[in-house]
Amino acid sequence: MSKKEKALIKFNSLINEIEPIRDAGSSSSLFAEWKNDVTSAIRYFFGNESPHLLTFNKIGYMPMSFTLGGDNRIYLKNALNTGLNQAKGLLKSIIKEITDYWEEDQKSMTESVIKKCNPIIDQNKIFAIMSFEPEMEHIYEGMRAAGLICGLEVIRVKDEVGDYKITDKIIELITKSKFVIADLTNERPNVYFELGFARGIEKRVITTAKKGTNLHFDVKDWTCIFYNDSREIEKELVMVIKQYLKEN
Repeated sequence: MSKKEKALIKFNSLINEIEPIRDAGSSSSLFAEWKNDVTSAIRYFFGNESPHLLTFNKIGYMPMSFTLGGDNRIYLKNALNTGLNQAKGLLKSIIKEITDYWEEDQKSMTESVIKKCNPIIDQNKIFAIMSFEPEMEHIYEGMRAAGLICGLEVIRVKDEVGDYKITDKIIELITKSKFVIADLTNERPNVYFELGFARGIEKRVITTAKKGTNLHFDVKDWTCIFYNDSREIEKELVMVIKQYLKEN
C-alpha cells in the first residue's frame, strides 16, 4: 500500500470518529485519544513543522465564558461542536490536498511537485492566486499596475500559453515566482489550497481580499490587505512590494 493510500485511509477514519465524540463530550477519553491521533497523523504524514499542525492546535473546544451558578452543559456542547466542525473542515482539506497533489510513490505535495519543476526563482515575477470571476478582472489589472510600478510582472495561470496539467502549472508558477499574491475574495477552495502550498514552501505571500470577505479561520492570523477597488489595491500593493524588495 502506498503512503498516499495509507494517508487517505487514516484521515478519512479520523473524520468518521468525530460523530461519536459529540455525544461523549470534551472530557471523555475518546476525545483525548482522537486529538492525539490527529496530531500524530499530521506529524507522521506532513512533519512537525506542518501548517496543518499549527492550524489544528489553534482550534478551541471549550466555551469562552460560563454562566455563574448555572447549567453550562449547553455552552460546553456548542463549543465542542464548533471545534469539531472546524477540525472536520481541516481534515477534509487535508484529504483534498492528498487526493489532488500527492504522487502514489511520494509522500507529499511539496516533494512531488518541486522535484518535477526543479525551480529556479524568477526574480521579476509575482504569481497571483485568485478567483477568475469577471468582476475580478479590474482587480487583477490593479495588481499588474502595482507590479509594473515596482519593476515586476504579475502573472496568472489562466494567461499561460501551452498544453499542461493546470494543477502542476500552478504549483510550478508558485514555486518559481519571487512573491505570491493570494486574493481570497469569493472564498474559492482552490485559492486556499494554493495559498497553503505557498506557505508550506515558505514563499513570501501578500494576502488580499475585498472588504467584507469572510476569511477562513486558518488564515485569520495572517496580515491581509482589504480593499474596495482596483485603485486601492494598487496603492496598497505598491507599498508592500517595495518593502519586500528592500528586505530581499
